[in-house]
Amino acid sequence: MLESGPDSIKFSINAFNATEYKKVHNRDDFEKVIENFTALLRLKKNHYPKLKILISSVVEKESDPKAEFEKIFGADSKLIDAILPYQRAITQKEHLTGG
Repeated sequence: MLESGPDSIKFSINAFNATEYKKVHNRDDFEKVIENFTALLRLKKNHYPKLKILISSVVEKESDPKAEFEKIFGADSKLIDAILPYQRAITQKEHLTGG
């Protein structure tokens, strides 16, 4: 796909840890998502420096997405061109059941 020359890729990462990811997606794929995104960052760093990489993320109101992704991706987080946070509202069901 990258060889076809896209200008940008937007990747959805809707949690900062496996527990929250499972709450949002009802699936335990957080580590797989992080591994895939890390591979994309390496490809940008080594072969596609002009590629714009963006993250869209559903986050809690009190979260700082930039700081959270810096914790996850370390120095490679500087390769992320933009983080597009969307505030996540707690649903009635989550409020009543605690998750």
